[in-house]
Amino acid sequence: MQKAPVSRPGPSLVDVVAAYSNLTHPYKSRIQLQRLLEAARAGTRKPGPQSEVRALRRRLGDETVAKIIADYKAGKPTTQLMADHGISKTGVLKLLAAADVSMRRQPLAREQVSEAAELYLSGLSLAKVSTQMALPLESIRRTLIEAGVQMRPRGAGKKLTPRVPPPDETGCRLANCQLLDRTHARS
Repeated sequence: MQKAPVSRPGPSLVDVVAAYSNLTHPYKSRIQLQRLLEAARAGTRKPGPQSEVRALRRRLGDETVAKIIADYKAGKPTTQLMADHGISKTGVLKLLAAADVSMRRQPLAREQVSEAAELYLSGLSLAKVSTQMALPLESIRRTLIEAGVQMRPRGAGKKLTPRVPPPDETGCRLANCQLLDRTHARS
């Protein structure tokens, strides 16, 4: 009579993957793999971006999603779409991205351009203007150039003598107010 083999617990799937992995931190990756495996078994794994879009589509319905896309293409701002449909900006943007809708740039408001120009001409760096106004640095830089503000060389340190023209009849202090008006007329 043959003896039954003694069953010993073998290495887990995580141990095998970690043993053959070429990651620099196998212990850390082993813990991450273990957590992923446990989450997958428990069904608590965080959904990926595609499943989030599917869930949003399912919640809103195909007609509503089509209306959001059509309204955006017609020029309605994302903030208005958010308010109309009770969804987050991220949700709106994910729906538009999933439908391959090209995003349009939102120009700064005339008051924001004037404020940015005054701050920059007073000697603040673009980075400080960006931080103070809570706007992207590149948006501010591009808008100031379009408005005719003379940019300082990189790393110029302190301010140049500001040459702020007096306000015109509309209250604009920038050299290219007409360009600014055309930019805002498009949006």
